Amino acid sequence: AMASRSVDDVVATVLANTPSSSLSVPCAVRRCVGGSPGAVARIAEALKANTTIKFVDLSSNKITAEGARHIADALKVNSTIKTLVLNDNDVGTQGVLALADMLKQTHSLRQLSLNDNAIEEEAFIAMRDALQVNTSLENLALANTGVGRNLRHLVATLKVNSTLKTLRLSRNNITDDEVHSLVDVLKCTVSIRLLDLDCNEISSWGAKEIASMLRVNNTLKALFLSGNQIATDGVMVLAEALAANKCLKKLSLANTPLEQEGTRAIANALRVNSCLKGLDLRSCRISPEGSRHLAEALKHPGIVLKVLVNFLLNFAKLQELDLGDNPLGLDGLGHITEALKYNCSIKILNLGCLHLAEEGARLLAEALSENTSIEHLTLWLCKLGPEGAKHLAKALTTNHALRCLELFSNDIEDTGAEAFAKALQSNTALRRFDCDGNKIGNQGGVAIAAALAVNNTLTAVNCSGNKISHDGLGALAAALECNTTILELVIDGAPTGEGLLIRERVAANVKRHKGGALSLLLAHHPRTGAGSSAAVLPHDVLVAIARLFFNEKL
Repeated sequence: AMASRSVDDVVATVLANTPSSSLSVPCAVRRCVGGSPGAVARIAEALKANTTIKFVDLSSNKITAEGARHIADALKVNSTIKTLVLNDNDVGTQGVLALADMLKQTHSLRQLSLNDNAIEEEAFIAMRDALQVNTSLENLALANTGVGRNLRHLVATLKVNSTLKTLRLSRNNITDDEVHSLVDVLKCTVSIRLLDLDCNEISSWGAKEIASMLRVNNTLKALFLSGNQIATDGVMVLAEALAANKCLKKLSLANTPLEQEGTRAIANALRVNSCLKGLDLRSCRISPEGSRHLAEALKHPGIVLKVLVNFLLNFAKLQELDLGDNPLGLDGLGHITEALKYNCSIKILNLGCLHLAEEGARLLAEALSENTSIEHLTLWLCKLGPEGAKHLAKALTTNHALRCLELFSNDIEDTGAEAFAKALQSNTALRRFDCDGNKIGNQGGVAIAAALAVNNTLTAVNCSGNKISHDGLGALAAALECNTTILELVIDGAPTGEGLLIRERVAANVKRHKGGALSLLLAHHPRTGAGSSAAVLPHDVLVAIARLFFNEKL
């Protein structure tokens, strides 16, 4: 009987009985959900009876308008679900009409994400009407939906809706004219806390409109403007507004060419602004050279970057700093790492896509040996190599603050993996270690396994995209016999043999620590999509894992 039942039936059965608070249909079963006309209907029917699920994510399942109608009908009955994510599902106008009708009738849903669904004006009008009466929805994500040319309907909503707190409108070709109407209403509204306008068509003129809003708005906490067409003059006006603003806590200007004048303007703003906690300056063309007059006055060619870093790390109370993909050079990195030795506020730091190499890694390692605040460090594609890895691994032996280290694609090889593994045997702070895509072979895999056998604080390790095969996987599986803290271990390969054994032991840990929060770890490279995850998990594997969690006879 078990063999004749579909993956969809298993999902629906689990839904009807699960103690878990979330449902995320993974890519392993998405083909079944999208390809079976009745799959979403069965899931929706199960949701009507479920009283524990609060989070539902069916992204990229191609459920279409019919599936959206089933889910909308379920939410008219279910009052437990707080978050619904239907990104990239071809729900279309008709699907959104059904969801809008649901929003008029229910007041329990808090978050709705419809990113990457093409929607026509009729649907935006329906959403406008629904949100003018709905008093529960707080977060709305409409990235890449066509809202740009229909923004006036959303503006009309904001004039009367006092519940919405988050608006995500990236990738919608929003122009300066459309921004004008949006910021006008934001000068008066007191509800919106986060506004995401990333990757639109906003120029310096639109930036000036946004700046005028920042001068008077006292509720907006986060503003994302990365990837627009804002030039230096627009950055300077935004900086002036930032100096006057007393409530914004996070600002993203990634992929905005600051140049020397813009960099200096941001630095000057941070001298007087003490509210900003997070600043994203990825790919902003920040260089070691300063503006000409400052460089001449202080006789230091890198003074602008140095001044900026001093403001960021000493004057401002920043908790997040993203400087990835900037041509800082060793001089610029030296300014940053020197400041990090004394800074006690930065918690999240991204230096991805910087050419650190061995010398840059040494500078960073010296800073980490003294820094007591950084908890999350991202170093993707930094060309660390085995020698750079050794420097950072040494820092882990004395650093007691870092909780997450991401090292995707740094070619650390077996030598670097062994250095980190040795450090992890004594480190008691790190919770997540990502070393995916690093040319690590069985020798490095065995070393990491030895670390996991004695480390009792790590909860997540990503070893995918490497060259770890039978011996390495066997060692990892053996290490998990005595490790009870690993809740996520990502590897390559089909879910058979050692790979399946690893998954089962991780699942046992998850059950022990999380009491039934189902997590299927697939043979999938999360950065590049490479690997064997295109194949659907075998039915018996899914049932076995479900049994492990729920002790059900499925």
